[in-house]
Amino acid sequence: MRVGIRLGVVTNHDLFQGAADRHGKYGNGHMVVNTNGRRCVCGSDGCVHTYSTILALKSEVIEKIKCGHSSLLMEHVENPEDIDFDSICLAVEKDDALCTTILKDFGYHTGIAVSNIFALLQPDLVILGGPMYHRFDLF
Repeated sequence: MRVGIRLGVVTNHDLFQGAADRHGKYGNGHMVVNTNGRRCVCGSDGCVHTYSTILALKSEVIEKIKCGHSSLLMEHVENPEDIDFDSICLAVEKDDALCTTILKDFGYHTGIAVSNIFALLQPDLVILGGPMYHRFDLF
């Protein structure tokens, strides 16, 4: 299953039909938000995709735990690979320091992407959707 960041632009009451990416969809997931950031699946460093997807969040949390960072998550799973999005959500609700710090970093970099979209397109309205935005007040 492919998961990523997508962007739709409506202008003059029509969906803007710009160039499609190689998957036939329109995306902004590879807008760079941190030139020294994490390596993205596209090969660039610091794409918003590496800071704004559930898969990236899960990967970052698991990597930090494997490197020795403590988290409430390990009270509920034996293997870090068993951590899922819902367990990260619960850890954030319980003020887990690791998950909260990572989520704040994700929110910061996602904010840069949204700010870039505002600066470039100057929209009247922006609608953010998806589990990351619905589950976390930090976003």
